[in-house]
Amino acid sequence: MPGSAQASYFVYSPFPQHDSAGFPYLPSSLYHAYFLTMNRFKENFPVLVTARLVLAFSWIYQGMVPKVICQSPGEIELLEHVVKVHELACTMVIWMGYGEVLFGFLLLFTSRSWVFLLNILALAVLLIYVAVFQPELFTLPFNPLILNVSLIGMSLIAYGELRKNNYRAER
Repeated sequence: MPGSAQASYFVYSPFPQHDSAGFPYLPSSLYHAYFLTMNRFKENFPVLVTARLVLAFSWIYQGMVPKVICQSPGEIELLEHVVKVHELACTMVIWMGYGEVLFGFLLLFTSRSWVFLLNILALAVLLIYVAVFQPELFTLPFNPLILNVSLIGMSLIAYGELRKNNYRAER
């Protein structure tokens, strides 16, 4: 229904099919569902989506590759400062990896701005943990300081854009 209020809500819908009431058919793929969810953020779509994708990719990758798929000795060594049993540390690293993947998906799909504040807090705590137990990591290229500060900055951008959208939606 071109020109109607219902059709203008779906400006960024990646698929043109609509039912008789003007609502788009709901696709089954996660990709399309994500863009349907993001329609409410259409005024700052590129900024918010970019921030979400960067944050989600970082958490999902850091959860899957060094913790679940490859079992990085560095990850296990960092945890062994708190957990003294090696086998338990290995198991906990895997579960932490799954938790990071879930948190990445939460950052991707949430409409709650407090999740980005939680992300900032988590990144700051992880940074302090590394500084206390393995400060030598801060001398490496692409070290935890650079990564975490960049992700905190991206979280602040996402938080601001989400708050701005939520403020506009309330008005």
